[in-house]
Amino acid sequence: MVNVRPSIAAGAITLRQRKKEATARVIVDAAYELFAAAGYDVVTVEQIADSASISPRTVYRYFPTKAAIVFELQASWMSVFLEAASLRISGEQVMTTLRRIATAVAVHVQANPAQALVAYRITEQSAELQAMSLGWEREWREAVAAVAGSWERSRALPMAGAVMGVISSTLEMWLQHGGRDDLVEMIDRGFDALETGWRDEAPGA
Repeated sequence: MVNVRPSIAAGAITLRQRKKEATARVIVDAAYELFAAAGYDVVTVEQIADSASISPRTVYRYFPTKAAIVFELQASWMSVFLEAASLRISGEQVMTTLRRIATAVAVHVQANPAQALVAYRITEQSAELQAMSLGWEREWREAVAAVAGSWERSRALPMAGAVMGVISSTLEMWLQHGGRDDLVEMIDRGFDALETGWRDEAPGA
């Protein structure tokens, strides 16, 4: 499972950290350009290094595997989630908090739809990436459940499953539509349905 690097307050980021983050971004951007053009399986770490104008050893210093480069995108989404979750508002209800957090993540995802679309396409085509996705799904459920705070786990986990069902299905629909729709609005509608329930309508109504 890919470990999520903890976010660092903007004022605490050193020059060395900024350089490391810039190098990681160059690697990810180069890799995604190659994945978009040729797919995941045929692209090598050596090709990624060459495209990023660095050595393969440097790539491996930042990412232990090629798959880890792919899931750096998810790691960035998780960092946004955790940062938004840390901004607790006094008296805010759990579902309101989760809607706010999901909206922050949606804004972040929507800002770079190209890489999200590439990640979706290559994951659909790779058994390796699909297997790693299962680990990420567990991490997301645990992160959502943690927002409930003092809730008993027997209550928090089913809630997290329901929330993740809304988020993941909405994200998948957005990706299937080529990232052209308003993801924030779609997430908002999904939470509306989750909170108020679906009306009992006849099929096709």
